[in-house]
Amino acid sequence: MPNNNLMDVLSQHIKDAQALEKIAEHPDTDLFTVGLDSMGAFALIDDLEEIGISVEFTDLLANPTAEYLSNQSR
Repeated sequence: MPNNNLMDVLSQHIKDAQALEKIAEHPDTDLFTVGLDSMGAFALIDDLEEIGISVEFTDLLANPTAEYLSNQSR
């Protein structure tokens, strides 16, 4: 399960509560299939940086999961 800080940030960009539950239960869920769009991805990357998760846009496109993001903590 992704940590609370990551889930808090994701909840700012994915508004559907059921989608967030799915991400929490299945961290390998593709974030783009549950509501994240490309513009939101740029904002998400900025917000992730604030909690110590550094990721490039192209890396997020290649690995769009909470599991991947959890592993990118500094």
